[in-house]
Amino acid sequence: MKNIFIVSILMFCWNCIIGQVTVSNAKQLNNILYDVLDVNTGLMFSFTKVNSYLDGSKMNLSKCDDVIFISYKNEFYKRSYEGGVNIKWFGCNEIINNNQIIINKILSKYKNVYIPEGEYKFSETIVVPENSSLIGDGKNAVLKLVSKKPVDGISIYRGATLQGFKLDCIETDMDLNAAILVYPWNTVESKLGETRIQNITIAGNYPQLQGIAIKLAVETDNLKKYSVINFCKFYDIDIHGLRDGIVCSVEYVKGKNISYINANIFENIIIHQCLRPIMFLNNAENEDIASGKSSIASNFFENIIIQHAVGNYPAIFIDGGIFNKINAQIIDWTGYHCESTRKSKSNVISFLPADASKIKKE
Repeated sequence: MKNIFIVSILMFCWNCIIGQVTVSNAKQLNNILYDVLDVNTGLMFSFTKVNSYLDGSKMNLSKCDDVIFISYKNEFYKRSYEGGVNIKWFGCNEIINNNQIIINKILSKYKNVYIPEGEYKFSETIVVPENSSLIGDGKNAVLKLVSKKPVDGISIYRGATLQGFKLDCIETDMDLNAAILVYPWNTVESKLGETRIQNITIAGNYPQLQGIAIKLAVETDNLKKYSVINFCKFYDIDIHGLRDGIVCSVEYVKGKNISYINANIFENIIIHQCLRPIMFLNNAENEDIASGKSSIASNFFENIIIQHAVGNYPAIFIDGGIFNKINAQIIDWTGYHCESTRKSKSNVISFLPADASKIKKE
């Protein structure tokens, strides 16, 4: 009798609890399942009956994750919600140190992810695929990198969006890695706002001063005709306490490939207590830059504030950049406001306060 009782209890629990939601108090009306309890958040949701999956294929039991899609009485239901998929629904919390495992799985499947208020620790790179988004609930939504080794915090691809959260790298030795690494793509057909980073705070491990806040990194792929990052928008960003603030880097290898970082907009950005706030690094030779084979060109920096020097490095360093426009306010800076090499031509740099003695050209 005891064993029968235990089995009965287990069967009852299995029938009432589906993954991370419970249907013990659910009510079914027509094609909608009401009052389904999300165990991780304590909130009630409704689920709507579906016959097809995200990709339009026929729904079956193997496609149920028991969070967004569930099976109930041999029928399939999808959670009703607006905006991105809340990471807490899948079990992210403020206790574990590897929330990236859950976040990456959500991003790979549902594309649009929402970070509620709270501090969520992660120890490996969060990968935001093409045309996906990672959007937080504001400054109190914190992703905290706690890796024991240098890693990139977040890597993003074409058309990705990051918005509305704090990326905290204070406890990680970043070395040469980036808090946010932007990858290139291989076609030139583009639209304004390809990749967006908006309303983000990035905190480094000051005073160790390691890592790069935002790195746009193009490496030549001679199997492709193009390797580019262009028409992206970066605005309303606070960067603090890293070695480098914003780095645009082209690692060019001679061949048929055309590599460039062009026509990106950076606006309303404050960079403070960083060694090298803005850097353009193009390793190509003059002839390849002049021919357009490799370029960092026509990027626009508006309303940039650079303050609180921690060394004698230039606030802006340009090596191989052409036709870029930078409008910056420089405060409490001991090094040059701008230093550029002979490979850098026709850049328009303006400062407040203006000081010609703070500009150095080779």
